[in-house]
Amino acid sequence: MPHVFHLGVHPTQLPTFDFANINTVPEKPGVYIIYEPAGPFYVGRSGSNIRRRLLAHLNGTGNQNVKLATKIREVRGILTFTYAVLPKANQAEVEAVLIASLNVAQVANMRREGLYEEQFTD
Repeated sequence: MPHVFHLGVHPTQLPTFDFANINTVPEKPGVYIIYEPAGPFYVGRSGSNIRRRLLAHLNGTGNQNVKLATKIREVRGILTFTYAVLPKANQAEVEAVLIASLNVAQVANMRREGLYEEQFTD
């Protein structure tokens, strides 16, 4: 699995969001996208270890958003993902652009950044 996003690829062509594939992700900082078959579901980042963050999501402990954790548990067998290894200094900007362009603001962890859905809607 490369260290760059696979954008524009149908979600079913990406690695399945499961323990085997997540364990191939490097223990480095970066940004990731989780997809459901219809398209992007969640954008997040880790300042130190993408693999650990993705595993936490898979285990249902990766986000304080109860709606998100419940949804991941319910549909994790059909989720896929992609990621990019990025320095911590670039992550917030890349994450914000992806949240806006992929229309995942409703479940994104934006309150931490001081961003709100209204910034990304027409």
